[in-house]
Amino acid sequence: MGAVAESLRAKLSAAFCQVMLQINDDSARHAGHAGAREGGESHFNVVIEAAAFEGVARVQRQRMIYAALADYLRDKLWAPLGMEADGFIVVDATGAEMAMGGLNAVLRD
Repeated sequence: MGAVAESLRAKLSAAFCQVMLQINDDSARHAGHAGAREGGESHFNVVIEAAAFEGVARVQRQRMIYAALADYLRDKLWAPLGMEADGFIVVDATGAEMAMGGLNAVLRD
């Protein structure tokens, strides 16, 4: 397991008393795509089962995971890109987060 996956594991393990945590590096499936880098660790599939999620709606569980990883993503992704404004999650008309790839940003020249 690489350094990024280990960091994700450490952050999620610290935030949740998990029953099960799987972190799979899916980077090979994205070879040649924008954002993919040689050596992997650019795309992950995370499966987590934790008591904290019991009885919690899917959207709230996603928010809990985003919150657990917020500092890491800010420091390792957002700040190195030179972003000045906070990132945000796109939601649909019902307020549910939309699961899609990409990065939302406001550009200036």
